[in-house]
Amino acid sequence: MTSLIVGIDLSSKQIDAAIIPTDPTITQSVAYQTIPVTTLRDVRDAVRRICAHPRIVSVVVERPVGRYGLHTLLPVFGAVVASVPTQLTVEDYRPNVWRSILGANKATTKLGGQQRVADWLNTNNLAVSTEHHTDALGIALAHRDWFWRETA
Repeated sequence: MTSLIVGIDLSSKQIDAAIIPTDPTITQSVAYQTIPVTTLRDVRDAVRRICAHPRIVSVVVERPVGRYGLHTLLPVFGAVVASVPTQLTVEDYRPNVWRSILGANKATTKLGGQQRVADWLNTNNLAVSTEHHTDALGIALAHRDWFWRETA
């Protein structure tokens, strides 16, 4: 059994999580969860439930950047990061970092990152339903790519 990585995309209304295997040869296994952001307690409880899976070894969260909504996203980011059990690794990637790990052109970073994820989905005959799921999957894929580059 392979271990799992959780990629988390934040917004002011919901948190989207994509769960993928750390083994890049296993491509037909992607799970998504959407968590409404009602209270920070709900966020913490939901993150703890996700992280309770015994095969999860790493959680990667998109770090909030920019001015728009930053005051709203920072408490959500803090609740997510603080809720991850201490035995798991927690990383945070700025959007431009995870997209560049996937090979997106810096001039078209957002669209480039989404296109890289769409290409991976098409190659593996998988689908995703929302832009937030696409970003969560991209975050998880970038961390897995980074992990395998570092250990190679």
